[in-house]
Amino acid sequence: MDIRPYEGDGEDAAQLMRRVWTKTYLGEMWFPLWSPEFLRWQFGKEDRQLCLAVYDANKLVGCFFSVRHSLRIRSTVFPMSFSSWFTIDHDYRLPRLGLDLIEALRRRHRETGQALSLGVVSGDPSSVAHLFWSKYSKACPQNFRFISKFGSWVKILNAPVMARAGIDAWERWGVRLLGPVLKRSPWGHDSHLRPYQSGDLGACARLLDRATSSMDWAVVWSEQQLTRQLEGPIPRSLVFERDGEVQGVVNYHHMQWQGLAPIRIALIDLWATAGLNHFEVSRLLGSVCHHLRGEDVDAVVCLRSSMFPTAALVANVFVALPASNYLVALFPQPHVPLEPPKTWSLLLR
Repeated sequence: MDIRPYEGDGEDAAQLMRRVWTKTYLGEMWFPLWSPEFLRWQFGKEDRQLCLAVYDANKLVGCFFSVRHSLRIRSTVFPMSFSSWFTIDHDYRLPRLGLDLIEALRRRHRETGQALSLGVVSGDPSSVAHLFWSKYSKACPQNFRFISKFGSWVKILNAPVMARAGIDAWERWGVRLLGPVLKRSPWGHDSHLRPYQSGDLGACARLLDRATSSMDWAVVWSEQQLTRQLEGPIPRSLVFERDGEVQGVVNYHHMQWQGLAPIRIALIDLWATAGLNHFEVSRLLGSVCHHLRGEDVDAVVCLRSSMFPTAALVANVFVALPASNYLVALFPQPHVPLEPPKTWSLLLR
């Protein structure tokens, strides 16, 4: 078997992840069903130095992918990555294969000058992922750090589907009982909300810079990276324009989550506004939910981070889910401060 940069187009990696993750986690926890299109959007073909795969001849049997970004911690900007998609085929789970893959990715991070990588690990201590990474953190504390727990906000749009898909009984019965209330939103379409256009890039960049400038941790967007995040067939973006001025931007994408059954969600990655009062922000979010209802999604999800307006989420009947996952740091350089941030804006996959 050979560990080398990933050579596929996303199809084989998506199939591998769906097969392995379904066998490992079905009925135990929610997990994403990555599509080939999503994977192509995330790492493309331009830069795959941090996208490693395990091949048996030409057969893909494992992978661990990272996507480069820049992260500002307090006042210092660090080159870093977001890591996810760690998968090993059940038939190839040899004693050291996973560790060899992690070590190969660690070396690539050092060779390319990355200060750290950030990822997500389940907070359930009985889950396979949590058990594996807990053991790894004890064996290699210099390479792995649990930072803090985080949760999500969810807005239910299709209560019957969500009720069937819930992992726990309280999820299923809660949605059945409260579904008619949870799916409501006090606002409909707002004429100031329109699809993003390429000419909006500069205004959106300024909105994001302003929204995140005082946060402890925040992604720093280059023009190329922000263009890739906002434009294309997978990401979808809306802007709030009034009197010829862009005063808000929301960026999201569709994906599938697997519970007891699959659901289709809209995951909001970026949100920023300027010059809007609390009522206008709440109405804007309600208009976004109205728009997403027309795109046939079952739920709207965003992180419980400082980027998203709590009062507007509550006003639009979003539910705050418990902090059930860990933000983790992989391969951190000694000079990187890793105190848990109080305010943050990150992309987590």
